[in-house]
Amino acid sequence: MTSKTKNTLAVEEYDFEGWTDEAENAALAVLAGENSIQYVISENRFFVGRFKDGRIIKTPLVLSVNLLEAVTGFEDQSDVEQIKHLMELLGKDEDLEYLNQADIFSAIDYAQKYFSMFEKITRLTMGESLS
Repeated sequence: MTSKTKNTLAVEEYDFEGWTDEAENAALAVLAGENSIQYVISENRFFVGRFKDGRIIKTPLVLSVNLLEAVTGFEDQSDVEQIKHLMELLGKDEDLEYLNQADIFSAIDYAQKYFSMFEKITRLTMGESLS
């Protein structure tokens, strides 16, 4: 005699009625923390970002006028698209490929932090304060 077993799908239970703004904020904070990159500015003037999987991407903070003009030609695009264009112009194909495969939130975080540091350096160079 053969015994037949019924295939059952594991059903995850969700508490829709108990979902609150606090639960949403907590879930979003976890997601944001999981996708945030860490970064430093190296002595040789690179923005060095480390992704959650340990991948490190280095992007120069000092750019030539020609390179900067090429990148600012994409200013109507998102920060992620701009950083991808910059990597392409720099010939950083492996880093570009990584960013194309990375989760969108980590890629956005890297791009926004890079351009934020670039903006701060520009302001300081012009004699402005950061406060």
